[in-house]
Amino acid sequence: MARKPAPDVPTDAARCPWCSAALRQTGLATCPSCGASLTETDAADVPGLTRIDPEAILRSRSPSQKSRGLMGWLSGEYRDRPAEAEPKGTFEPPDDEVRREMLRMEVVALEARVE
Repeated sequence: MARKPAPDVPTDAARCPWCSAALRQTGLATCPSCGASLTETDAADVPGLTRIDPEAILRSRSPSQKSRGLMGWLSGEYRDRPAEAEPKGTFEPPDDEVRREMLRMEVVALEARVE
C-alpha cells in the first residue's frame, strides 16, 4: 500500500538527514524541525575536537588539591605542613562564671535524677 504525500509538502522536497523531516526550502542552515545543522561548518575550528581549547582546560582545573587524610598518608601522598598556631584561648580553662554555671547545671541534673 503506497503512502500519499501530505498535500502541503511537495514530493521532490529535500529531507533533513537527522530527523527526516521534509524541508520546504533549500539552502537552510538548520532544520526547522529538530534544529540540526544542515550546512557543513569549518571543521578546522572546532575547539576540543580539532584543536586544544585552553579555556576549557583552565575551567576544569581545581583551585587547589585537598588533603586525602588517612588514605593519602597510607599511600604516601601527604605533605608535611607547619603546624598552624591555635587561636589564643583555645585550650585555656573556663572562666569562674562559666564554672559556676556548670556546677549549677550539675546540681539541677542531680536533683532531677533524685526526684
